[in-house]
Amino acid sequence: MKYFLIVFLSFLSISFCKGQAIVPSGPVSFCVPGSVTLRVSPATGITGYQWIKDGVSIGGATDNTFVANSSGSYSVKLDRVAPATDTTIGPIAISANPKPSFGFTFTPDNACSGTNIGFTSTVTNGTPGYTYLWDFGDGVTSTQANPTHSFTSLGCGTGTFTVKLTVTDSRGCTNPAVTKVVSVLQAPNVTLRDQNIFSPFNNCSNSPTVANPTYNITVENNSPGAACITSYNIDWGDGNSQTGVTFPLTHTYTALGAYNLVVSAFGSNGCNNSKTYLIANQSNPAGSLGTLGSTTNLCAPANVPFTISNWTLNSPGTVYILNYGDGGQDIFPHPLNTGLTDDTVNHKYTTSSCPSPSYTAILTVKNACDQTPYTAGNIQIRIKPKADFEIISTPSCINKQVCFNNTTTAGSYGPSCTTIATYIWDFGDGTGLSTQENPCHTYAAPGVYNVILTTTNPCGTTTKTKPVCITRHPAPGFTLDNT
Repeated sequence: MKYFLIVFLSFLSISFCKGQAIVPSGPVSFCVPGSVTLRVSPATGITGYQWIKDGVSIGGATDNTFVANSSGSYSVKLDRVAPATDTTIGPIAISANPKPSFGFTFTPDNACSGTNIGFTSTVTNGTPGYTYLWDFGDGVTSTQANPTHSFTSLGCGTGTFTVKLTVTDSRGCTNPAVTKVVSVLQAPNVTLRDQNIFSPFNNCSNSPTVANPTYNITVENNSPGAACITSYNIDWGDGNSQTGVTFPLTHTYTALGAYNLVVSAFGSNGCNNSKTYLIANQSNPAGSLGTLGSTTNLCAPANVPFTISNWTLNSPGTVYILNYGDGGQDIFPHPLNTGLTDDTVNHKYTTSSCPSPSYTAILTVKNACDQTPYTAGNIQIRIKPKADFEIISTPSCINKQVCFNNTTTAGSYGPSCTTIATYIWDFGDGTGLSTQENPCHTYAAPGVYNVILTTTNPCGTTTKTKPVCITRHPAPGFTLDNT
């Protein structure tokens, strides 16, 4: 934006000169290599030209135009037919800006997949105030000067990533991107398979209970990179772990819950990798959602109590996500309370559900097996109107109508979201009230009067006050701020 302003001001400075002027063909600030053609216009009545840079004549620059490709203050000496005198016009400032030169280094190279690699940029020339754009070649970018990044590559060999850096200076100048290749030792690609192919890694179909929580699982090695894996460890997530394991491998879970099974593989190249599986020793979750008291024609702010029931037999690890329908949401862990009773959650609605007739609250009961939604609807939230108005003409004269434009923000009420409201205007001069929506009023005496608009619907009342100035004769250029 500021370079556009420089160019604009340069055009202004030379376009208002009398007679001949120096007219640039484009921006007078540019990145090198670049140039701008300077032209004397109009060219009539001129017999000779001599272009000058920084007060020194430029050899051979004796044409109507001159191509400037370096910074400096340029003017031109003109020989005129009449009067037969020399005239110098200008100067015009040209800014030829050097592009930044940049590069980068990184360390370490040939590290294992997942290792943090530090990148350090170097920048010379250009105009300070640099911006950076890194493309790491794996879909990730950064705008830091010296970022850190880790690459993921799985297998038994070496992965390569082409990293690209572009630097732009404060004048918008840049050079082609610099690229380098980063090599990464691949980590083992480890994968397990549950022998139960119909319900892998879960006991949901058996509906385990507190009285009968036992779950036996047998896993097999399904790693694509098994040829370069030297050993495996496994953490079952329930406090039991094993090292140097061989497959197939069986484990028994003795309590309900959701567990993170982590298998770790160690590669022959010194790199290792882990993969996590969620083990669901749970049953499908249950619940229900209701409300206490009436939920129709409630005026905001309105508190609505919700009841969550039928949840007590859910498995550990279950969560309860309650979306209130107005953009608000709460998440509760299991158990909802220690007494194992119906739980009450209060929510305050502050915005109208209109133009929709009502809000619908949704409770999602979720665990590693499944999720089940429950709803409570017809939550009608209404609001009072917010009074406001505009004064069509102020100041105004005595015995001349002043009109008022009602700009009240509509409220809402009733099942159909009606926006009907009542309006009462007090014009501040003691002459009475008006119930019109957009009234006009005539003042008999000069002064400043406070006009009050009161608007009401069944949800409540709001008011707005603004001053109106009445004069005997309007004062030229006088205005009154009545916002």
